[in-house]
Amino acid sequence: MGMDRRDEMWSGELHMTPSPYRHHQQFAWALEAYLDLRWARPSRSIVIRSPNLASPRAWPKDYRIPDLVLIKPERFGIDRSEYLEGAAGAEGWVPSREIGVEMRGGRPGKLEIRLQGNDATREELPED
Repeated sequence: MGMDRRDEMWSGELHMTPSPYRHHQQFAWALEAYLDLRWARPSRSIVIRSPNLASPRAWPKDYRIPDLVLIKPERFGIDRSEYLEGAAGAEGWVPSREIGVEMRGGRPGKLEIRLQGNDATREELPED
């Protein structure tokens, strides 16, 4: 663990992913540069590339490594230097306030998604 910057730990199980395609990497770089210039600097926020991202008290047994994380000043407290803690909501759900859904990792290779706070709308993607 730690030999590759893309190693992730999912509920105590190590997952090692290949490097993203070149076009994906170029897009992520361009998006980071744009967000840093147009959003982060004016709002005194930060854009972090490929951080270790863990739910509260989950580090180091459960974390992911997203391409980018955007943090507003009122959330700077989640930065633990080696990882970011507390990005997910209750029970690991990560809210997207812009579109009103929550997401979290499901079974291996799956993503659970639901309308915010409404477990009756939970689905697992991709479908079997």
